[in-house]
Amino acid sequence: MDAFEVTKKTTDLLNQKGWNSHDLYYYKTEFLIQSNNKKQIADIVMFKGGIPLGVIEVKSGIVQLKNSIEQVKGYAKALGVNFIFISNGNEIFQVFNDSEVLHKLFEFPSVDEIRKILNYL
Repeated sequence: MDAFEVTKKTTDLLNQKGWNSHDLYYYKTEFLIQSNNKKQIADIVMFKGGIPLGVIEVKSGIVQLKNSIEQVKGYAKALGVNFIFISNGNEIFQVFNDSEVLHKLFEFPSVDEIRKILNYL
């Protein structure tokens, strides 16, 4: 799969979990991040009411997934978010700010699951 196909598959998975189903929780693709006079483009950024919640980096292969950990963590830091994901369209991994380990997920979190997590914070 090329990057466009991976992004399309990833956004389809997000739509199935309730993202972009209403105005409060949604995502944007190819989101421009400006930090330290540097422009970067995150593949997918998840929002709640205009405030970034998470970032998703899409890659076409497993090697690229592991190699993109620092890249996506940089996006997360610039956006001030803690939900960090990497996907190749078939596999979904979560990365935590304090770790270099990819944690495999069965699916992206739904809007309801994110809402519950945010209520506990």
